[in-house]
Amino acid sequence: MTFNKINNQIIVITNDHVYVGHLTSKRLFIDTECQIGGATIDLEDCLISRQKESDLATFRISEITLNQAGATYPATTQWPPNRLKKGDRFICGGYPGLGRNEETSPIKSDFVSFFCGVTEIKEDVSMIQFDM
Repeated sequence: MTFNKINNQIIVITNDHVYVGHLTSKRLFIDTECQIGGATIDLEDCLISRQKESDLATFRISEITLNQAGATYPATTQWPPNRLKKGDRFICGGYPGLGRNEETSPIKSDFVSFFCGVTEIKEDVSMIQFDM
């Protein structure tokens, strides 16, 4: 999950497939909760939007909940951000599936980050190249 403060609101962004997994777990196990650090939240009540095509889900939480979670966030002065342009460079990161060991608890995975360049822009897709 990624946290951001946009127009005095805390916005949480994660992958839609993660949210779908949460919903599936809730159907199978009645006591399933979403815990972020020290805070427990009801994702369905916080849902803003889901986009299956781009695999994104966004949620709104209170600053009190964020503080309970112990999470930090950047304050965004503009939303939406400027569109990417061919040649733009940025850093992306996450926990790639190949590096995960989900057979044990807790899940062990190294955080991986890449410096990327935008190689092509289309109406609804930006293509990037990973410098490896």
